[in-house]
Amino acid sequence: MRWLFLSVPTPVLGCIMILLAMLFAAGGTLLVRRRCPVRVLKAHHDITGPMFGTVGVLYAVLLAFIVIVAWQNFDKAGSDVVQEANYYGDIYRNSNGLDVEFRPKIRAAMDAYLESVIEDEWPRLPAGGMSERSQKNALAVWALVGAYQPQSEASKIFLAETVHRMNLAGEMRRQRLMNARNGIHLVLWLVLYMGAIIMMGFAFCFGAESQRMQLLMNSVLALLMTLILFTVHVLDSPFGGTMGITAEPFRQVLEVARAML
Repeated sequence: MRWLFLSVPTPVLGCIMILLAMLFAAGGTLLVRRRCPVRVLKAHHDITGPMFGTVGVLYAVLLAFIVIVAWQNFDKAGSDVVQEANYYGDIYRNSNGLDVEFRPKIRAAMDAYLESVIEDEWPRLPAGGMSERSQKNALAVWALVGAYQPQSEASKIFLAETVHRMNLAGEMRRQRLMNARNGIHLVLWLVLYMGAIIMMGFAFCFGAESQRMQLLMNSVLALLMTLILFTVHVLDSPFGGTMGITAEPFRQVLEVARAML
């Protein structure tokens, strides 16, 4: 599912899903109406109605649960990105308390790391990948800080705070990579789509006197379910598509840091 979402632009995928759903709704309605007369369909309304209501409630509960979980994961991924960027901003500010000769070194190393995250790692996130270049630059920052010997008590305090922020930023980066790789399980996607097909199948079994009215109602039902499924697709890939989380917080930190020079 994620491969499909990443391979096709988000608006195009949405239009394709809606078009297929509308064709399925119209084709299924016309096929059933042609094979079964209205009087036959009406004769089974006392069974079809309660079954449709039961299936609809079960499917609605499952769909609502998955939408809420997907939205919470998407929102958390965005918050984690902002928090990670904030830690990098703290590291830049803490560098003002380090020795004068060391400041340009750590700032240059941080610049290289953030640039690699924005330019190299972010395009890999939708597919759950990471950047070896970013990993090397992160290790270079750690090596630089590990070899640094502060010359004053103030520098020692700021160094300790810098190391603390670097540890927190490293944890958030690992969390960001996990957020990019995690998603709704394939089994749940199968259940969602099978449930939608079953729902439409029961909708085909109603016999309205007006064929046009039944086509309209079934098409609206298919449209609504498709829009919800499309929303779940968007939320399930927080860093993918045209609606995904961008690297803008990192760009802002980098711009502010360079303005400090």
